[in-house]
Amino acid sequence: MNSYILIDTFQMIKNINKINKKVMLVVKSDAYGMGLNNLIKYFKKSKVDFYCFNRYSEYLNTKDYLKDEKILIFESPGCIYNKNIRYTINNYKDALFVSSIKEEVYVHIQIDTKMNRLGIKDIKEFNKVMNLLKQHSNIIIEGIYTHLISRDKDIINCQIERFKEFLIYPFEVIHVASSSNIDLDFGTHVRVGAYIYLNAVKVISHLENIIEIDKKESVGYNNNYIALNKELIGVIPLGYYEGFSEEYIYANGLKYQVIGDICMNHSFIKIDNKINKYTDLLIWSSCDKIGIEEIHRKLIGYRGLTKKYKE
Repeated sequence: MNSYILIDTFQMIKNINKINKKVMLVVKSDAYGMGLNNLIKYFKKSKVDFYCFNRYSEYLNTKDYLKDEKILIFESPGCIYNKNIRYTINNYKDALFVSSIKEEVYVHIQIDTKMNRLGIKDIKEFNKVMNLLKQHSNIIIEGIYTHLISRDKDIINCQIERFKEFLIYPFEVIHVASSSNIDLDFGTHVRVGAYIYLNAVKVISHLENIIEIDKKESVGYNNNYIALNKELIGVIPLGYYEGFSEEYIYANGLKYQVIGDICMNHSFIKIDNKINKYTDLLIWSSCDKIGIEEIHRKLIGYRGLTKKYKE
């Protein structure tokens, strides 16, 4: 039986709808590897205002599903986008490019308040950008945003104070809060990605083989696990290529230890006779007790598995 990711779409929609601000849904990297084209019909049942992609090429893979939705691209523009796309201005060069477009365009200004990745850092450059954009009546300066780097309140407050220096224009859309800072009371929108999968994702697998080994026999590479007694070993079809890095898995409500070195496509579990090849093995779950950072990392790690959607 295959390994797969099970996505509870009802919980996912519930997560989105309980956010107390307008939602900008980050669906970059194929919705964190969860299969964007299959999830769009569920997202449309929720209160999503914008869909956000890192690159325009990502949007093109799903444009037929989102052609009537508001889209924001984070990277600097290198071509003319579809009419429903918002451009991000990360520097003066981006503003020059957008100002050359004759059709109506919407832009969001990204401010770099600490990340040192993308965005305008200098207030002089910001004013130069704004003065250029305001010369063109076809350019709608719709939004402004920054990217928070931490959940630490002191760091967040420092970034927001820096960000406020750039709020000298009546922006319709201001987005700062993110999955890690979902309850931050600042701005008009919340930009979320990994948060929507909280309590909504399980990674399930099944044993590919069951082997009984004798005392002092080893398991896997490098003799890194030696049996102390006669033991029952389960082999699962997940290794580091599939993103597997767990210390324990769960079956029938019980916890089982992962043993030996993880192989490229297989791993070893110390089991008992309560488990067979048809037993559902819970590899990982996006439960309440883990952080957004782990959810993000695990989703991307397991992204190659077959997806199943539970409505």
